[in-house]
Amino acid sequence: MSKYLDMLTKDYKVVQSRLDRLLEELDDLQNLNIPKLQELIGAGVDEISLEIAKLIDKGRPGKDYKDFAGEKTVKAAYAGAESLVKDLQKAYDAEAKTIRLL
Repeated sequence: MSKYLDMLTKDYKVVQSRLDRLLEELDDLQNLNIPKLQELIGAGVDEISLEIAKLIDKGRPGKDYKDFAGEKTVKAAYAGAESLVKDLQKAYDAEAKTIRLL
């Protein structure tokens, strides 16, 4: 019985050690995803700004984002950027859940 208990204790420590490493990797992933998310947001803002600049070049009046928010091309650029961020967040959340379940 004592040998069996020792074996279980040893196995438990191995599993716990692996889980600890996975959780550390998850923390590292969170830190790496912040710059990636910032990059995606920046790219989205650039795309929206480009669409607004095109409209201004065509003579469309306006100075603020709200002046252009209703335009089809600006809406599409905004929706695309928002979709990328949401997809990244969903993927991250799914991975985090899986690791936590382990």
